[in-house]
Amino acid sequence: MVLRCPEPDRDTPVAFAAVSADRERLQHWLPWVPAIDTEEAERTFLEKVVRWWDEDAQFHWLMFDKETFAYIGIIGPHRVEWAHGTVELGYWLVADFEGEGRMSEAVTAVEKTLFAMGFHRIEIRCSANNARSAAIPNRLGYTLDGTLRENRVEHGQRTDTQIWAKLRSV
Repeated sequence: MVLRCPEPDRDTPVAFAAVSADRERLQHWLPWVPAIDTEEAERTFLEKVVRWWDEDAQFHWLMFDKETFAYIGIIGPHRVEWAHGTVELGYWLVADFEGEGRMSEAVTAVEKTLFAMGFHRIEIRCSANNARSAAIPNRLGYTLDGTLRENRVEHGQRTDTQIWAKLRSV
C-alpha cells in the first residue's frame, strides 16, 4: 500500500469517483458523504487537507494499491489535541478492497507515525453497529474504553459509539 498526502489536481477525480460509487454504503456510517456531491466539493475537501497538513492541524493520507495504484480510501487523524498528545483516527475503504487486511495495514503504519510524532493516545471511534470498523482496533490491540450511549443518529435511529484506544508504549 502507498499512503500519501493528497494532490488535489491529480486525486480529485479518482477520490470523487470512489465516493460516488460507494455513496450508499458510505453514507450509512459517515456523516460527511452527502456534502461530497460534486467533484468541486471533493477538490475543496482535498485542498483543505493539504492546508491542514501545512498547519499541523490534521494529517490525512490517501491510500493506493502499491502495484496498480488503484485508489483504496483515506485514513487520517482528526480531533488532534497536541497539548494532550491525543488524536482520533478515522478511515474509510472502497468496498472492493474490504476483507483484505488493507485497513489494518494502514492503521498500523499511521499509528507508528503518530506515536513517532509524539502522540500518546490514539482513539478510534465507530458506530457500535459497524462490526467491520470495530474489528480493526480490536484486531490491532486497541482497548475498548467505553461506549457513548445513543449519542448519534443513523437513519433516524439512535445508536451508540464505541471508543477504542491505544497508548504509546513507554
